[in-house]
Amino acid sequence: MFRDTLLLLVMLNPFATMLFLTAMMQERSTREFLAIFTKASLFTLLILITFALTGDFVLAEIFQVSLPAVRIFGGMTIGMAAFTYIMQGPEGLKLFRGDITTIAQNIALPFLVGPGAIWVSISIGTTHPVWASSSIIIIALAINFLSMMIYNLIIQRAQNHQVITRILSYFQMLMRLNALLIGAVAVQMILAGIKAFMG
Repeated sequence: MFRDTLLLLVMLNPFATMLFLTAMMQERSTREFLAIFTKASLFTLLILITFALTGDFVLAEIFQVSLPAVRIFGGMTIGMAAFTYIMQGPEGLKLFRGDITTIAQNIALPFLVGPGAIWVSISIGTTHPVWASSSIIIIALAINFLSMMIYNLIIQRAQNHQVITRILSYFQMLMRLNALLIGAVAVQMILAGIKAFMG
């Protein structure tokens, strides 16, 4: 259970999310950001629990897609994202404009709910009972949420632009290191998916 929680947290990738949301944190008050990220987290919770409870049936029976195929594609997508993080760093904050509901959806779908998180949720749903699957997802999202709130408080209190720049430089370094680990996880997902598909 701990291992699955940790794996889902890796797929949620709080370090990268922090960097992508830094500009929005600086533009909005703590209360506004709390409202936005709470909505995004609730969207994510609903989506991941839905996949955990019904994803295997929907994929296999309706779309005729096997879990190893999702695992391979998820690994490829995460690998490409990790490579982009390492080579280019965080870019493209255009999604975070508009009203709170729109921003929350944009945070949830491109950043929190990716192929990797979906695959992990489906895998959790097939190996754990309903209460355990829901608990794993809730715990991972709660840790991610608390991390984001703590980072937001740091940004809000760091009024000095030089301090914020220094914080961002440290997090960019951590993000690139995190991307190396995520890239390795992506390769492992692809290899494990191929192995499961072949045998």
